[in-house]
Amino acid sequence: SHKVRIYQKDLCRDKEKVGSTTSASMCTGQRLHEEIVKQSSDLRNICPTMSVCVEIYNPKTCGFESVLHPNIRDCDIVKTYGNRIRCTLQVTEKHSLSAVSTEQGDGDEIIKNCKEEEGARTDLLQIAGRYFPYNPNGMDFGGKKIIVNEMVNNKIDGTGLNVWDGALLLALYLEKLPEKVRSKSILELGAGTGFVGIACSILGASDVVITDLDYTIALMNENIALNHNNNAMDDDRSESETGNYSFSKIKCQVCNWFDPPDIAEFGLSSTHPELIMVADCVWVEELVDPLMNTLEKYCSEETQIIITYQQRGKGAHERFWSRLKVFDCVIVDTMDRCGLEKPDSFSLIECRMRRRNVKLAS
Repeated sequence: SHKVRIYQKDLCRDKEKVGSTTSASMCTGQRLHEEIVKQSSDLRNICPTMSVCVEIYNPKTCGFESVLHPNIRDCDIVKTYGNRIRCTLQVTEKHSLSAVSTEQGDGDEIIKNCKEEEGARTDLLQIAGRYFPYNPNGMDFGGKKIIVNEMVNNKIDGTGLNVWDGALLLALYLEKLPEKVRSKSILELGAGTGFVGIACSILGASDVVITDLDYTIALMNENIALNHNNNAMDDDRSESETGNYSFSKIKCQVCNWFDPPDIAEFGLSSTHPELIMVADCVWVEELVDPLMNTLEKYCSEETQIIITYQQRGKGAHERFWSRLKVFDCVIVDTMDRCGLEKPDSFSLIECRMRRRNVKLAS
């Protein structure tokens, strides 16, 4: 790693752009991004074919945020974050997953497109900072408010006690398209804090089961209680009249992917879940096969799976896309489908189990 020191005068000395409403003396997220990339290019050999992500540390949230996020890009960095700031830089080769983003079905084609670009990528082992806005005190969501607390990881149990970007991305996508979850039976794997499952409940799912390892259950239950109390219906009008849906039946349960319980133990209203959510759960290679085996165990041919995915390691990346070949997959262009902007490093994938050919006895 390399350290680069940038002074405020370097950010403010550029001439004001014609037609810009931004003061030439203001240190914006955009200018900070440009200066960091400029000073880092000699060290990292950054070229136009590379995707660059610069993140700034926010001491209020104790996390990193993209300096090109709409809420940061044009704001005064010094006024918001202070005179002494800490940033990180990630550089990867741009990939062409979007080339199959609107095509249905061929898992072999998807993995082929992924592998064509794989040799040029760097191996991402770092978990990137937060891109989407998050407030533990509550956020407006689906016409109501979602409140999800997180905890500092103790480096013993795992990463399930934090709200990650993959969960925020999936929840925001569902908020844009609530019909995907409304009145449906939903299972979430690797739920962590329960953010996505709670979001599904707010959006009107019929019943939701959120699952993860035992160490996450207490925090999940706490977050369920917070939202159950906060989103109780305050009048007697029907859901169709108000356009609001009551906080649906939701519970959390332990699910170890190495030894997953029988689907019947979850007590869903249907034999198999109508929808399975997986938010940013692929980060080490050793967990890919257990996760995919669990998905196959819980799916019927009618079950839809929605996955948010961020590449972090080469081995996990290759294994994940290889295992997806048993599903019919669509990589969703969220901006095109619902106007939701996301980092290029994230993919949102919708899958269904491929239909099995059944031979009838003669």
